[in-house]
Amino acid sequence: MIRINRHRIWQLFADAGLIALAWWLAFELRFDKGPPVYYDTLFRRAILVVVGIKLAVFVVSGFYDRWWRYVSTRD
Repeated sequence: MIRINRHRIWQLFADAGLIALAWWLAFELRFDKGPPVYYDTLFRRAILVVVGIKLAVFVVSGFYDRWWRYVSTRD
């Protein structure tokens, strides 16, 4: 059973925003004067799919359950 409680839901929203920002920046940095029409259309169609797949992988792999275990005050 995959547990996403109310304390972790903000992490999902933050990660979704960061994933979308990274995807957008990748397209903007790839093209100097903005993406051509074809790639702009590709971006608009794929952004929700990319964010959904990345979040699903994070949840299924247990990223939100275990990652704080490896963080200490010295880090």
